[in-house]
Amino acid sequence: MVRRIATASLILAAVFALGFWLIRDPVVYSHSLSSMHKLTIRTSPGPTSDQITLHVTYHYPPALGSFIVAEQIVNQPTGDLTFTSVVDPETDLQCVHDNNDIGFLLMYHSPTDDLWDTTGRSGGWHGSDNSIWQDRLSILRQKHPSIPYSLLPDPRKNR
Repeated sequence: MVRRIATASLILAAVFALGFWLIRDPVVYSHSLSSMHKLTIRTSPGPTSDQITLHVTYHYPPALGSFIVAEQIVNQPTGDLTFTSVVDPETDLQCVHDNNDIGFLLMYHSPTDDLWDTTGRSGGWHGSDNSIWQDRLSILRQKHPSIPYSLLPDPRKNR
């Protein structure tokens, strides 16, 4: 009897996990930041009809152990939502930004394993100050003028 209950519980848990996996929001962008970290952005409807919610996941492959899950509410873009990644090997900086002027920016610094993004936290994920990230963005923009943001976007802009 105990064995049947355990088996039934295991099957129920597996069905629940599979259902959760299948009904997740669609992935609009995925990018490997390093051999240990991957960025995934999903979208869902926002609180109003002219907004969407970005679900930002920063995790270790194979994506089962999420490290950071954050959200940012942004205005619905007029076209398809797209993102671009810029990698600068000299500074070990990566920048992921939107191409729709919605205010999404993420920077990753591999030597410190630190990142900054626009999901609402002040400073980097490991406590680094916004001024450090602004300096890094300025350096990146000098080398990569295609980055559309000269200043760190205000994460509260669309909240």
